[in-house]
Amino acid sequence: MVLPRWLPALFFLLPLTGCTYAFYHPDHVVYYSPAALGLEVREIRFSSADGTKLQGWFFPAQNTLAVKGTIVQFHGNSENMTSQFASLHWPTRHGYNLFTFDYRGYGSSEGEPSQEGTYLDGMAALDKAWQLRTGARFVVIGQSLGGAIAMRSFADFQHQRETQLVVLDSTFASYKAEARRLLASHWYTWPVSLFGPVLISDKFAAKEAIARDRTRLLIVADRRDPIVSFANGEEIFRLARAPKDLWVLDQGRHIQVFNARNVGYRNRFLSLLEEIVD
Repeated sequence: MVLPRWLPALFFLLPLTGCTYAFYHPDHVVYYSPAALGLEVREIRFSSADGTKLQGWFFPAQNTLAVKGTIVQFHGNSENMTSQFASLHWPTRHGYNLFTFDYRGYGSSEGEPSQEGTYLDGMAALDKAWQLRTGARFVVIGQSLGGAIAMRSFADFQHQRETQLVVLDSTFASYKAEARRLLASHWYTWPVSLFGPVLISDKFAAKEAIARDRTRLLIVADRRDPIVSFANGEEIFRLARAPKDLWVLDQGRHIQVFNARNVGYRNRFLSLLEEIVD
């Protein structure tokens, strides 16, 4: 029997496609308008190191003469910043600016997402946020996939020592391990899980960067997180250097620590921000 010429290529491309799909679910839908929510926003255009054009939003602190600081959001793997900003715009009511952005391939940003590409985008976003910052505090928050991107980008950030806090919320430690778990969870990608992760590198994984960082870390993990297992949070906390904190939730939800229903955690976070300035 003569095999089709394209069959070897299919076996090569399947793991690559499957593993990429496991991490990145971008779209170009406009979910929420900041103006419709009564929020002031500035559209920020900037470029990654390889020239890829990216889009961000800068939300200035509301109704305050004394800005307390600037928060940088690295959002999760799905949709784009027009939905993801909704989880973190609330600190603008308490004196903090918010800078959020889309990785390549998300929203209005150019290109296609990849580990190296999103690392470069994260570096560019940190530099841009530093230029835009006001106030005494500079805080980085990475959510789920965004935590992995944030941690690796922050490891090479030139203003680490002037950054007061990095938050890793519902973040996984290893791309390889997470790819294997995600691909094995669906029947149509299960075959890829057997060999696809071999092609995935942990060069840009959180676990490869976290031990190099001496900035104060806050790790947030839910014991019953349906997306990223609690063990990831435990591993990241174990690998991290002091000073570090671990907030453990038991709500069975993903990236929900700052949900409007969790007023206690919001207030706890604001109190932490007040403490971290020398």
